[in-house]
Amino acid sequence: MGFFDTVVDTVTNAGREVGDKAKEIAETTKIKNEIAAEKRKIKEEYEKIGRLYVKEFKDRPNPLFAESVNKIAASEKLIADKEAELDDAKVFKVCPNCGAGMSADSKYCSKCGQEV
Repeated sequence: MGFFDTVVDTVTNAGREVGDKAKEIAETTKIKNEIAAEKRKIKEEYEKIGRLYVKEFKDRPNPLFAESVNKIAASEKLIADKEAELDDAKVFKVCPNCGAGMSADSKYCSKCGQEV
């Protein structure tokens, strides 16, 4: 066997090994993606169960879940309060010329007359 035959055999074998490794990696990646997809499905179902439980038993949770249900209720109230605060903030705007506050629907500043 000559030098070039040895080189060809080496390159051919290396190519096969690379191809085999690529197939192995592709199969491993496919399996990992399938596992991740199933984990996402499980997580979604747990979340669905939790939402349904809170909706159904918010006022009378099992003592085992009461702390979590109460935390959710407190967060929901805080969100509602903050959303109301945002709504109130939208009622006013500030004049870019003098800094005076005015209603959101104002076309002119009542203090300096600047168009806003």
